[in-house]
Amino acid sequence: MALLALLAIYGSNSQAGEGSVKELEVTGTVVKNELALKHVDRHRLSRQEVLAIAPVTVVDLLRNVPGVGVTQQGGKGGLTFISLRGGEPNFTVVMIDGVKVNDIINSRGGGYDFVGLDPLLIKSVDVYFGGLSSVYGSEALGGVVSITTLSEQYETQVLTLEGGSDGQSAGAFHIATPVGEGAVANVSGAYRDGGHAVQGDSLTRSQLNVKLNAKAGTEVDWKLNFFHAKGNSSSFPEDSGGDQLAVIREAEKREFEQNNLGGSMGWSLSDWWRVDVSAAHSVHDEVLDNPGIAAGVLAAVPAVTSDSKYRNSRVNVTNTLTLSEKTTLGVGAEWSKEKGEFDSFIDFGIPVPANFKIERRIRAGFVELNHQFSDAFSMTGGVRRDDADGIEETTYRLASHYHVAKTGTDVLLNYGEGFKLPSFFALGHPLVGNAALQPEFSKNASVGVEQMLLGGQLKLAATYFYNRYTDLVDFDPVLFTNVNRSKVVASGQELKLTYLPNQQVQTSWYVTYTDYSADAGVTLRRRPDWTGGVSLLWQPQDSHYLDVQANYVDSFFDSSRLEDTPIKMAGYTKVDSTLGWRLNDGVELKFIANNLFNSGYEETVGFSNPGREFRIQLNVAL
Repeated sequence: MALLALLAIYGSNSQAGEGSVKELEVTGTVVKNELALKHVDRHRLSRQEVLAIAPVTVVDLLRNVPGVGVTQQGGKGGLTFISLRGGEPNFTVVMIDGVKVNDIINSRGGGYDFVGLDPLLIKSVDVYFGGLSSVYGSEALGGVVSITTLSEQYETQVLTLEGGSDGQSAGAFHIATPVGEGAVANVSGAYRDGGHAVQGDSLTRSQLNVKLNAKAGTEVDWKLNFFHAKGNSSSFPEDSGGDQLAVIREAEKREFEQNNLGGSMGWSLSDWWRVDVSAAHSVHDEVLDNPGIAAGVLAAVPAVTSDSKYRNSRVNVTNTLTLSEKTTLGVGAEWSKEKGEFDSFIDFGIPVPANFKIERRIRAGFVELNHQFSDAFSMTGGVRRDDADGIEETTYRLASHYHVAKTGTDVLLNYGEGFKLPSFFALGHPLVGNAALQPEFSKNASVGVEQMLLGGQLKLAATYFYNRYTDLVDFDPVLFTNVNRSKVVASGQELKLTYLPNQQVQTSWYVTYTDYSADAGVTLRRRPDWTGGVSLLWQPQDSHYLDVQANYVDSFFDSSRLEDTPIKMAGYTKVDSTLGWRLNDGVELKFIANNLFNSGYEETVGFSNPGREFRIQLNVAL
């Protein structure tokens, strides 16, 4: 069951693929093959791991990834933030089934809020670290989170029902069926009510995925996918002091809707030439009702209502040329159009409109060369040129993999560059926007070593990373506008050990240390020096298993409108567990406990996180 399936991913942190081209859709490279995967600094969460952990939110799933910092603002309806090795939340590109979903018109500068995605419909998650603008263009300053939703090549009918404490409830279904002789259709959907564990916090969300693709082995590889998510959430406004300290006791309310439409087709023109064409259209709408923040040490923030609409259309053409058995060249181009519309009123005693519209077009060309010098040594190099309405940027990437046959040691070196065009909010907002803003930049490097020990039972992975971010957009209170001025350096080490002593037990430990430096007088928010985790998967019999995840976060600084100096937040440890019991071949029960020891921690000032929660999940294969 779960543990036996995890055996296949035991060594897959950065090098193992899924074995077929269809599973290599998004690899952090232009050239998509097994050799290219060896050059990627990534961490994969497989479907088996998602099932074993059984998280309520995507951020709870990402807590278990070394190098990923996670912040949940209170309960399930609060904003979520992730940081890849010390970067800002909006330094990460988020993709769902290959479609970029960052909304650059919101006040978060394009940081993706994972509240709109249900983990019940996730097949796998790939986290790519480092500047990857040479592959993904703007926004990929710190890395990429690529999420693949459920899809199968064989007939499937699965129903999931879930209930829990504080009024939580959820349900999901997944159906896969052949369509004619050459295609497979996948339809999945989910609904969740997050309950009322925290005052002022709520979340209701529905999601629908439809996929149609060619069966494996067909001459032309094609696929179509549609993603829809819609929901309502409430939580106290960011920096307000939350349910504990906010003076205004009315919660901020949000309505959100995400619609993605994507398609791709790939075919071989000859033994050495393959063409892949993909197109995607992403739509994100959000209605916000913010009651404002009362004056504290800092001035009050007036109430705001807003209605934002963001559209992103993208077409990509990639030619993959197999020049020899050891050399592959990827050459291509990408065209995209972004359009945003923001309508809002700010309550200054009378409603004052703050509206803007903005759009831009981006053209890009890219080249990537992958070469295997020997059985032990291979390299990948890439370059991309982006032109965004006259703003031209060139980014580079270089990666190598070396295998020491005598000791079984693998060494991975990565260098990447990233850039981020100013968000529409930072450019166009009539009160704080600055149309003269320039892109933000990053340079990222990492060195990783992986070693198998004890006859393959123990895997050791160690990584040193260095990330430098410059020309960051910051708000200048004197000029009362956004400006380019900040610089941040985040460097550190990660260590992960995975131990598989027998067929019944798998355990892993990881620890990450990050050292930060920033401009004088700048204190970075939500950046702990130390994070760590321990996981245990025990399966004494095929019919049942126990999964335990423990995460540690060191003390860190945060801020709120109630204070004019940074506030040091206490570190914490959070333990979650899942007990799975297979009643027969088609029915499985899960008993899930989140925050098992009822740790009373805060991830943002004044926002209570849920205490101990219990859920029961029923999975039925029809």
